[in-house]
Amino acid sequence: MSASTSYQPVLTEKSINPHVLNVEYAVRGELSNRANKYAELLASGDHEKVKKENGIRFDSVVTANIGNPQQQPYLAQKPLTFWRQVAALTEYPDLLQNKSGTLSDLFPSDARARAEQILRDVGSVGAYSHSKGASSIRKHVAQYIEGA
Repeated sequence: MSASTSYQPVLTEKSINPHVLNVEYAVRGELSNRANKYAELLASGDHEKVKKENGIRFDSVVTANIGNPQQQPYLAQKPLTFWRQVAALTEYPDLLQNKSGTLSDLFPSDARARAEQILRDVGSVGAYSHSKGASSIRKHVAQYIEGA
């Protein structure tokens, strides 16, 4: 760009699609605002009095619209531990060398076996892989998709 050419932004509030400007995020908006208000009201004092004064016919608010199945205490889905265990073992492979009973108490055999396999195949999860991903993992994904 030469000194005589002035910069002109491509996107402005006038040129951008109005739907982009008015987009609403799923955890915001009227439903979310009302749920937050009810939760605050229910937590603010005498439960029955608050319910009566505000026309609320429930005891709690479950924010199921945000995709948080582990929220406490209402949904309380247990986390998917297998992949967390595999990740822990591949990120800190020295744990796999610990043959004491505590390792088997903390990490089930299937998670240990998967972590060992991944480390054998890729060497280290801290290093860059091929741009398409580690070949052994791509192979396992393809086998799964093909139903093998």
